[in-house]
Amino acid sequence: MLAWNSGTRGRQRDKASGDRMTVDDPKSDLSRRKTAGWIALTGGAQAVRFVLTLVSTAVLARLLSPTDFGLIAAASPVLAFTAMLQNLGLNEALVQRPDLQGRHVNALFYLMVGFSAVIAVVLFLTAPLLAAFLREPRVAGIVQAMAGITLIVAVGATPIALMNRRLQFRQLAVVDICAAVAGLVVGIAVALATRSYWALVVMLAATLAVQLAGAFICTKWWPGTPTFDAEFRRIVGLGAGFSTFNMLNFLSRNADLILIARFHGATALGFYERAYKMMLAPLWQSVTPFGRVLTPVLSRLQNDPATYRQRYFESVALLMSAVQPAIVAAMMFSDAAVGLVLGPGWLPSSPIFFWLCLTALHQVQTMSLGWLFVSQGRAREFALLGAIGAGVIVTSFVIGLPYGPVGVAMAYAIADLGLRAPITWWVAGRRGPVDLAALLRSFTPHAAAMAASAAVMVLWSRVSSLGETPTLIGAGIISYCIYGAALGFFPEKRKLIGTFVRGAMRRFQLRAS
Repeated sequence: MLAWNSGTRGRQRDKASGDRMTVDDPKSDLSRRKTAGWIALTGGAQAVRFVLTLVSTAVLARLLSPTDFGLIAAASPVLAFTAMLQNLGLNEALVQRPDLQGRHVNALFYLMVGFSAVIAVVLFLTAPLLAAFLREPRVAGIVQAMAGITLIVAVGATPIALMNRRLQFRQLAVVDICAAVAGLVVGIAVALATRSYWALVVMLAATLAVQLAGAFICTKWWPGTPTFDAEFRRIVGLGAGFSTFNMLNFLSRNADLILIARFHGATALGFYERAYKMMLAPLWQSVTPFGRVLTPVLSRLQNDPATYRQRYFESVALLMSAVQPAIVAAMMFSDAAVGLVLGPGWLPSSPIFFWLCLTALHQVQTMSLGWLFVSQGRAREFALLGAIGAGVIVTSFVIGLPYGPVGVAMAYAIADLGLRAPITWWVAGRRGPVDLAALLRSFTPHAAAMAASAAVMVLWSRVSSLGETPTLIGAGIISYCIYGAALGFFPEKRKLIGTFVRGAMRRFQLRAS
C-alpha cells in the first residue's frame, strides 16, 4: 500500500508486504512552516514559468500573426477536452485517497493510456470534420498533430500525480522549469525558421515531452502488474465525479473560442485568445503552486478540521494579497498592459482584457474552492456544480456573441460575477470544515482593499503624465501599497500579515547565519 509520503526520505519497502511504503511522522510534514516552504518553492517555479510565458508571448506575438494564434486557439480546445476526458478524474482520486495499493496505481495508468489511445485515433480521423465545421481547412492538420500530443499527456499523468501525492515539490519545480525552457527555445527557433503557426504546436509538444521524461526520472516509477478489483472500481467511481466537473468546466472555458471561431473568424479569435491568455496565464501561474501543495496537504488534514481551516484560509489570503493588486492595476490600465505585452497592433484586445480581468478578481478565491471539493472527496457535488456553471457560462457566451469578442467577454463577466460565483461559494460552504460564512468573512477585507486600489487607480490615470510603461509600473506599485494599507484596517488580516513577515524574517536570518 502506498501511504502518504513526503519525498524520497522516509520511503521504505515494507518487508511483510513487499508492496507498501511507509513515511515518517506525517504531522511534522504539515506544519505551517513546511507548507509555506512548499508553496514558496512551487511559487518560485511558477514565477519563472510566468516570466518565460511573458517572454514567449511577447516574442511570438511579434513573429507570428493574430491569424496564426487564432488557428491554434480554434484547435486547442480539442486538446484540452481530450486531456480532461482521458484523465477520467483519476489523478485527483489518486492524490485524494489516504490509502492506495501499488497495483491500483498500475491499473489506473493502463486504463488512462488505453483510453487515450482510442481517443487519439478518433481525434485523428475526425479532424477534417472539425475543420469543416470551423470553415478552416488548416485546423485539420493541427488537430491531427495534437492527437499524438494527447498520448504524451496520458503517459505522463500518473507519475506527475505520484509526485504530487508524495509531496515531491522540489523535483516538480525543476521539471516544470526545464520543460518550460525547452518549449520556449524550441518554439522561438521554429517560429524564426518558419514564421508559421506550427511553431506553437511544436512548442507544446516539446514542453510536454520534457515534462514526461522528468516525471519518470524523479519518481523512479514504472507500471507493473495491475489489479482490477472492487476497490479499483470505487476509485474509478470517485474519479468519474471529478472528471465530469473537469469536462463541464472545460466546456464553459472553451465554448467561447469555438463560437467566436465559427461566427467571427480566426483574426477576431486571435485578439480574444491573446487577451484571455494574458488574463488566465498569470492567474493560473499564481493559483497552481498553491493548489498543487494544498490539495494533498488538505487531503491529509481531513480529520483535523481546525488545522484544515487554518491552512486553507492562510494560504488563500496570501494568494489574494499577492495577485489581486496586480489584476486591479492591469485592469484599470488595460491599454498600457496590452500594448506592453503584445505590442501596439493588438489594441483591439484591450477592452476584452478589461472585462476578463474583472472576473479574475474573485476567481483567485473561487478557483481555490476546488481544493475543498477534491480534498474532501466531494466528487458528486463537484460534478453537479460543473453542470450548473457550464450552463450559466455557455448561455452568456451565446448572448454576447452577436456583439463580437468584446460582447462575449462582457456577458461572461456579468454571468460569472452575478450567478456562477455565488452558486459556487454556496455549494462549497454547505458542508465540510469551511462554511460559507467563513468564506465571506475571509474575502470581505480583500474586496474592500481592491475597491480602494481601484479608486486610487482612477485618480492616478488622471494625474499621470508619464508614458504608458512608467504609468503602468507606477500603477502596480501604488495598487500594492493601497491594498496592503487597506488590509491593515482588519485585525485578522493584520495579524496574518505579521505572522508571514516574522516567518520570512526568521527564514532570512537563518540563511544569513
